[in-house]
Amino acid sequence: MIFSKFKRVLHIDLETYSSTSINLGAYKYADSDDFEVMLIGYAYDDGPVQQIEPAKGEKMPEQFKHDILSPEVLKIAHNATFERVCLSRLLLGRGKYLDAHGWFCTMVMASMLGLPKSLKDVGDQLGLKEEDKKKATIGSQLIRFFAVPQEPKRTNNFRKRNLPEDDPARWDLYCEYNRNDVIAEREIFKKEIPFIHLTDSEYEMYCTDAKINDLGVGIDAKLCTNIQTYLDSQMGHFNERLKELTGLENPNSTQQLIGWLKSKGISTTSISKERVEELIATTDNKDVLEVLSILQATKKTSVSKYQKMLDSSIYDPTEDLMKCHGTLQYCGASRTWRWAGRLIQTQNLPRNSIKYLKDIRNYVLANDFESIEILYPNTIQIMSELIRTAMIPAKGSRFVVADYNAIESRVAAWLADEKWKLRAFEEGKGIYEATASKMFNIPIEQIGHDSPERAKGKIAELAGQYQGGVGAYKRFGAEKYGWSDNQIKELVNTWRDSNKGIVNFWSLIENACRDAITHPGRTVDLPHGLNVKTIGKTLFIQLPSKRSLAYQGVAIKGDPSDKFNSKITYYGESTAGKWITTETYGGKLFENVVQAIARDCLKDAILALDKEGLTPRFHVHDEVIISVPYSTYPDDKKILEKVQKTMAHAAGNYDTKIPLRAAGYVCDFYLKD
Repeated sequence: MIFSKFKRVLHIDLETYSSTSINLGAYKYADSDDFEVMLIGYAYDDGPVQQIEPAKGEKMPEQFKHDILSPEVLKIAHNATFERVCLSRLLLGRGKYLDAHGWFCTMVMASMLGLPKSLKDVGDQLGLKEEDKKKATIGSQLIRFFAVPQEPKRTNNFRKRNLPEDDPARWDLYCEYNRNDVIAEREIFKKEIPFIHLTDSEYEMYCTDAKINDLGVGIDAKLCTNIQTYLDSQMGHFNERLKELTGLENPNSTQQLIGWLKSKGISTTSISKERVEELIATTDNKDVLEVLSILQATKKTSVSKYQKMLDSSIYDPTEDLMKCHGTLQYCGASRTWRWAGRLIQTQNLPRNSIKYLKDIRNYVLANDFESIEILYPNTIQIMSELIRTAMIPAKGSRFVVADYNAIESRVAAWLADEKWKLRAFEEGKGIYEATASKMFNIPIEQIGHDSPERAKGKIAELAGQYQGGVGAYKRFGAEKYGWSDNQIKELVNTWRDSNKGIVNFWSLIENACRDAITHPGRTVDLPHGLNVKTIGKTLFIQLPSKRSLAYQGVAIKGDPSDKFNSKITYYGESTAGKWITTETYGGKLFENVVQAIARDCLKDAILALDKEGLTPRFHVHDEVIISVPYSTYPDDKKILEKVQKTMAHAAGNYDTKIPLRAAGYVCDFYLKD
């Protein structure tokens, strides 16, 4: 266990002030000129909670400072990135960050165990003493009073900021609130730690992830500024045009627009992006079509990322460019531990399909939007496609971009021992062509890129791998080919007949989980070093990497002996952040395991690249983006080959080798090749 290597555990919670919104990330927040650490609550191991009050001029004890800087003392906090970045600013100054070795996070631990991420919610689920709602409300009020700028016009004291001396009684309550958070975080740590098997490799990934976020990614401020200025003017023009077309005083009102559409004979209860697309396809009214087209353009939320990039970036004098830090959340996805995007959401970027991307980008930099409008009438779409290109390498460098080809299909084939598919990967054949060849029993040489068999093979491979049925095939585009439900059902069955190993694994893993749930404490072994075990009310699926997926509050709903009329359930967070009961099944469990192993492969690749001095600036799904100086690696071909080779050989070294292949390209700004 990695935690046993540390001499002591130091639990920390900070109370801070900054006029910059925390919504712009911890790095930008702590970079503010008026940033201040007001209060430090801390406790060693099981010792009493102590406090330092810098807001009252109190100095940091030398022992505490020594331990913060020491990699031998384990610093624990809830959302530890915030504490580490804030203490970096306090101790090291602007633009320098404490090494993450010697730090860890109870929020990350909660995510590893499939628990809620907030301090209060995870405490509730772990059975900590329920916090009184009144106390929680008072805590929020104290934060608003001391930690954020005030609006003098709305207060009687006309202060822009409240200090301890302005209200000593409230400050005392704030200190109590801080002490209670230290106690809660420590109790959460003690309850979580027996269930966390954190390998040396995984802890190194946690620290390397912090390094990646500390490095940050370059932002082309001129490009973002020019586009944002243009977008602002366009939105103004669109608004005026909507007023002309509709006669509405406020065309931004959803209800007013729905009413106007009704007056034109179009009945709808929504003007969501999807609904607008449907209406455009079915109307021939010229004015209505223009209104809908404007709505479609203005509903592109992706273009809002330009302002987010500008607002959240920080100037780095060492690289002489603006940079955005903290774009990745380690273990952001419960169970699989995959990363989540933050701030500019690099995990969810529009693809670029513009043929002359570099030329269009240069037009933007020259502020020549007229030329773009001549070439592309839908300029908002073009601005959306340029988002990736706003991310740039350091000066004198270029990006090397590489990703794993069809990694989930490769991992799934390896896990289920789907021999024909493994052979196709080893021979370098395209997976969609190979799937179509297997499904329809025709030579792969007869399947072209535009052939209908390949289209069917692609949809079946994407939709079928995780036990998808007709609905899943439709979501992946089956309907656009005009296939009936019966034709799709036939396609579902054909794919399953061709992938018996994967189909069998769905049952294998579901049966193993059912066995483990009904016999707590029993370990059920699966191929490739997987095993399943229930401890208390938590189901653990151990992966080949020796970490485990966790399912909280697991149970079988219905008669456990009747597989077809009972369901495996567990508690998890919904997309709205609510703690709800969720059902799962063989295909979904298989998906969790496959995506988790693919994530571990990426982890191994990142660690291997970091050892080579090729630390990514960020990564997207199974793709890494590295800023590489020409002075270190002048030859594009050689550095690309080095990255690809490192990735292919670093990951998946389990009982048998996963047939991984990395491919990539070199570019002057980020793009999707």
